[in-house]
Amino acid sequence: MAPAIMTKMLHRMSQSHGDKDYDGDRQQREQEKQQLANWEAQKEPLEVNEIMKDPQQKSVGHSSKYLRKEDFDLIKTLGTGTFARVWLAKIANRKPADDNKVFALKILRKTDVIRLKQVEHVRNERNVLAAVAGHPFITTLVASFQDADTLYMLLDYCPGGEVFSYLRRARRFNEPTSQFYAAEIVLILEFLHEKEGVAYRDLKPENILIDAQGHLKLVDFGFAKKIEGRETYTLCGTPEYLAPEVIRNTGHGTAVDWWAFGILIYEFLVGQPPFWDQNPMKIYEQIVEGKVRYPSAMSQDAQDIIGGLCTVDITKRLGNVKGGAETVKSHPWFKDINWDELYHRKMQGPIVPHLKSADDTRNFDEYDAEPVHRDAYTKEMQDNVISRHQQTTLTYDELDCKSNALARGLQGIGVKKGDRVSVSLGNNIEFGIATYALFKLGAILNPLNPSFNVQQVISAAKHLGTSHLIIGTETNLSRKPPRSNVQLLEHIAPNIRGGKLESEAVPSLQQIVLVDNSSGRVDAKKLKATISFEDVLDGSGQGLPEQGLHKDDVINIQFTSGTTSSPKAACLSHRSILNNGMQIGDRMVLTHEDVVCCPPPLFHCFGCILGYMATATHGSAIVFPSEAFDPLASLKAVQEYKATALYGVATMFLAELELLANGTVPYEGFQYLRTGIAAGSSVPAELMRKLRKVLNLHELTITYGMTETSPASCMTRTDDPIQKRIETVGRLMPHVEAKVVDVQDRSKILGINERGELAVSGYLLMKEYWGDPVRTAEAMIPDDQDPKKMWMLTGDEASMDEEGYVSITGRIKDLVIRGGENIHPLEVENCLLAHEAVREASVVGLPDEKYGEVVAAFVVKHKGAELDADVVRVWVRQELSGHLVPKYVFWVDDYPKTASGKIQKFKLRELGIQLLRDGQGMN
Repeated sequence: MAPAIMTKMLHRMSQSHGDKDYDGDRQQREQEKQQLANWEAQKEPLEVNEIMKDPQQKSVGHSSKYLRKEDFDLIKTLGTGTFARVWLAKIANRKPADDNKVFALKILRKTDVIRLKQVEHVRNERNVLAAVAGHPFITTLVASFQDADTLYMLLDYCPGGEVFSYLRRARRFNEPTSQFYAAEIVLILEFLHEKEGVAYRDLKPENILIDAQGHLKLVDFGFAKKIEGRETYTLCGTPEYLAPEVIRNTGHGTAVDWWAFGILIYEFLVGQPPFWDQNPMKIYEQIVEGKVRYPSAMSQDAQDIIGGLCTVDITKRLGNVKGGAETVKSHPWFKDINWDELYHRKMQGPIVPHLKSADDTRNFDEYDAEPVHRDAYTKEMQDNVISRHQQTTLTYDELDCKSNALARGLQGIGVKKGDRVSVSLGNNIEFGIATYALFKLGAILNPLNPSFNVQQVISAAKHLGTSHLIIGTETNLSRKPPRSNVQLLEHIAPNIRGGKLESEAVPSLQQIVLVDNSSGRVDAKKLKATISFEDVLDGSGQGLPEQGLHKDDVINIQFTSGTTSSPKAACLSHRSILNNGMQIGDRMVLTHEDVVCCPPPLFHCFGCILGYMATATHGSAIVFPSEAFDPLASLKAVQEYKATALYGVATMFLAELELLANGTVPYEGFQYLRTGIAAGSSVPAELMRKLRKVLNLHELTITYGMTETSPASCMTRTDDPIQKRIETVGRLMPHVEAKVVDVQDRSKILGINERGELAVSGYLLMKEYWGDPVRTAEAMIPDDQDPKKMWMLTGDEASMDEEGYVSITGRIKDLVIRGGENIHPLEVENCLLAHEAVREASVVGLPDEKYGEVVAAFVVKHKGAELDADVVRVWVRQELSGHLVPKYVFWVDDYPKTASGKIQKFKLRELGIQLLRDGQGMN
């Protein structure tokens, strides 16, 4: 793996600006500081439906782009840990009226968080606290922010200190006090479990604070996990409070909190937990046995509720049985509790701390000063796999550990070396983890286009003999609402809601792993024959034992895009994709300081090799703006993450430039861009000029290749002359050979600057089309001199100059042959794009009785532009020549495209023929 690199660590923690303090930002900061002061004055808890809003839409819990450490005065340390320190804080430069407005500012040092491998715990804590911010009995995350070295969580200040301290001083609580505080815990667990699907997993007196009104506040959410009815296996918690299922490692869910709650009630009433021994193993034996011994003075109702909570059988455990938290709230021990009044804090708590002022810290210990010298947060520690739409990031070290864990989990459900595992996901973290997990196992990753319909998925899976399918609950496509995959899964496996997976459509299919990306729109729990991605991932992150891998093993089967025909399954190896990715990064001069914005899909070679492999081999960061291409999200990602590189095909770049041209996206934040890749199809010269001028892509490279060549065989360099980057696709990649052959006689090699079909040879060639020897033989031909050496016929017309630069003049099948004369669509397309009213243009040949074929142009106009067919024809005649003038001009809003954004010209031809029948194309 590449070095561990990290740029943002917390979920939804926005990056503050550097040293520049723009006037707009200053105003936003001052406005936000005033909002903090206003909130602190009221501290009103939110209703349940208000808490469940997106944190960015709430008064609390949001991620701030503007707050900084210097916006706060640090008064005194309230607590310390191995990687964090909590300060009593006040707003800096405050008004006199705000002097009593106090907060707890948790400061986490990135270096220590990473070194101690606590990134996941910190992320979980921030995520959950943001989601539950506003609950009356959970510490309120008011806001979060970060700078280059440090993460910050601004919390409400609870001056009473830990419940544990009061319990030790009192030795035990009386029954009314225990009932009151236990009732507040019930309301916490009810909300966490039933509204958020979160297991807290660390309930104990040390994690409960008392606020100024004597109410509880639950803190320390590092072990909290969103599991939503699933089971997890991580061992965490305090020995005396662990549930039996955690100790037995049989999988646990939210029921562990109800067990710990029973222990807590017991400790409130007795002063110590029911299970205790100096030897932790003895404690575990007592817990698993599950026999609670009660003091004779304890009331029968108290004994009954503790017994109902601390039962080893989770199917009988109070709170976990049918009815959930209501079964606890209705227990006789709570008969005097008015739950609505309690939630709205209409009474004081039984223990109200004695305080001299709002900033009184008498209930907290004294701590040593913070060490002056700290390890620096270096570039090598920053995040490198960033999913903007999920607000999730991974360092390479985390990616390594998570992919190890997933590999072990996949082994546990039957995946083995050589198995074909189909993955139907958009650009997300789960796809990133699954890629490396399968590579490490030696299983064969088969990315599927998420837009495939059920027939396409079944056809692909049957063709490959897919053993496992990893798929999202929803599919997100460009410019379309999310599509539920439930119906598709029901077609594949009609008993998907039952207990065991069976598929007549795909007999080889053993298991479906479900990634829940639906934000609650799809109830994944009802698909009982599937297993959740999180459950498969929930294991050890240690490295795998030797799997008997070989560099020439097939580990990626890519379906070709199908611009001219039906897709084929190209078999690629460890050696071909890893080396190709490395060479691509070399051509771009990528380093660990680069941030690559990658809108192209991971299920295509552009995303998974030009993107994922190129960045990983150079320690660069990669940003996935959205699951499917979204021009707005792409530009935002460039701005927010200070991207230095931007990837795309011509149609993607055109959509992004349109948003800048019409003012949808302000022209700012693009100054860090220097390079990128334009690929997928020929890039018009006019577009290249706009990308240099508008997006600062002065070192933009052009990459040429095909799925079957892993994929890049030619590429320009960042310092190639601009004319070479406009007119050619660069020179051959290292260890690659190419020749231009006669289309009619492929044994004949053509000379310099002669046009013919490009053929490629080298390490990068696919092994075969899976299960298709006929089409393999058509595409791969043996060398005349060395039968073991194979050449891949690209199907592209090309020429090579004396310096080795390759020019692609079009698909051989796309050539328009008008009266025996070859017309290259790209030449006409470049001409049309130079017209100020034209946004996009694509040219094909349509049948004609006189000439055999004639030029037809499909044109997308700029919004509001005026243009007619005669103007188009005059323009081409003036700029080029008469035989290149389009006979037919069709006005369209978009084109049929492959998943990678390439225009499917065979579909345009079909559309053109139909439009001609309808009498269109002349005006």
